[in-house]
Amino acid sequence: MTIRALSAAFILSTSIAAPASGQIGPSPLSAPDGSVMAAWTQITGNGSKQGDLTGLVRVALAGTGGQTACDSYSLQVFGDATAPIPALKARQNDVPSKFPVTVCEAPVDPKWNTIALTTGGKKAPLWLPDGAAGPYVSFPTLHAVGRRNGGQIQMVTVGDTGCRDNSQQSCTSSATWPFGTLSDAAAAQTPDFVLHVGDYRYSHKGHSDSWKYWYEEFFYPARNLLLTSPWVMVRGNHEACGYDNPTPVDAPWGTGWFYFLQHHDAANSLSCPADSTESTPDPTAYQPPWYFDVGVIGGGTLRAPHRIIVMDSSTDTPSSKQVANFTTMLGDTAATNSAWWTGHRPIWGINPYSPVSALEANLEQDLTAALKSFSQGTPCWADSNLPCSLRTMIAGHIHNLERVLFFGTGSKSQSWIRPMQYVSGNSGVVLTPPMQASPCAFKVPQYSPSTFGPNLAATVDWQNAFGFTLWERDPLTQELSGWKETRYLLDGGTVVPSSPPSITGTVTSPTC
Repeated sequence: MTIRALSAAFILSTSIAAPASGQIGPSPLSAPDGSVMAAWTQITGNGSKQGDLTGLVRVALAGTGGQTACDSYSLQVFGDATAPIPALKARQNDVPSKFPVTVCEAPVDPKWNTIALTTGGKKAPLWLPDGAAGPYVSFPTLHAVGRRNGGQIQMVTVGDTGCRDNSQQSCTSSATWPFGTLSDAAAAQTPDFVLHVGDYRYSHKGHSDSWKYWYEEFFYPARNLLLTSPWVMVRGNHEACGYDNPTPVDAPWGTGWFYFLQHHDAANSLSCPADSTESTPDPTAYQPPWYFDVGVIGGGTLRAPHRIIVMDSSTDTPSSKQVANFTTMLGDTAATNSAWWTGHRPIWGINPYSPVSALEANLEQDLTAALKSFSQGTPCWADSNLPCSLRTMIAGHIHNLERVLFFGTGSKSQSWIRPMQYVSGNSGVVLTPPMQASPCAFKVPQYSPSTFGPNLAATVDWQNAFGFTLWERDPLTQELSGWKETRYLLDGGTVVPSSPPSITGTVTSPTC
């Protein structure tokens, strides 16, 4: 049985009692020091060989034992690798009083096809809150990405997975907060990797950037999917800094983000400045864009290669830095044949709250400023100078599934005139209100300065349902986005797959 099959079998056989009253999920604070609380593999970039990825395995251990705790664990690996197996290193814990947990990490060799966590010469189990014996920790491998049977590569996208835990949303039922249910359903698909588009936390705003709430709201409900596939973590606006601001801010969970999920290793780690607040961004608290390439690996070659460029669109990113970020991203996109951009806030997302409106004018203006100095020869997109290879921008932030398409007119009514904007923000937090109809039509206003024409017509396809999206790519993929989309939506307690509706610019839609 494969590691992925073992993970799926564990998902089907595991059940945990409901959390106590007043908790989002089972508390991690009763775990004995040194217990394995969470384990995952994180993609961090490209390796030296085409098709190889770089990444880290990370494990969260109960208590503040630091490097001493990490030294009690080691990796057991198998695969065609000759370099010594690295030791686990402790990440710096800036606030141990709020984070009584040690995060250990080690770089992953893309040649490893099995990575087990051991202690005292024995396999290490995951701690479970009810005292049951958890699964032995076997980390997802980078070697498996692009090597699935059938010659495809599959990606799952999730976003806005947390729970408000207030009058708007109860966290004690999977009917009102289904992130755990959705995570298990996604794990059963055994994707090559998972892309989380940001906003991992929502509950107890103000002073809850702590291990207890990170575990209850993210690591515990995601535990099976974390052990099934490597993850790509995108920073959301809720992962901004400012947890110790005297006036509670809306989204103060940046310390946890930098400790657990940033893609930098321990030696190059960033952290929240002590005086950082959401209203006064600190330019040292944002992450420059980075990318990784995936595809179908066979016969020693990478087929259907695709680049995913990750940006930090949190509120800690000043506009002046964002223009420079877009300039870098444009160059990295032009250097490949197929690319997506991902960041939490959707540059062309449509806000469903009445009145329906465009959402991110500042990001659109920053992109416009960057495009003024970008040149690629003959433009491919009818209304902008964006690189020909940019197919889709995928984000979260809007708590629905949303697909924004831009069609031409007349003979070009079935062709896109700019890349698709996709929003995968329907994976946990209470959903935003539905718009009047789907699909619906929206006129995008002209911002100044802008390379985009005034009153640009957008067709918005949305679904007001909890879920996640599975994307599949192979050398024969014909979709304009570069990936085949399947939506997995919660319907009456069951996660049901469905294909997106076929939409062209020839159909007149009601106004959003």
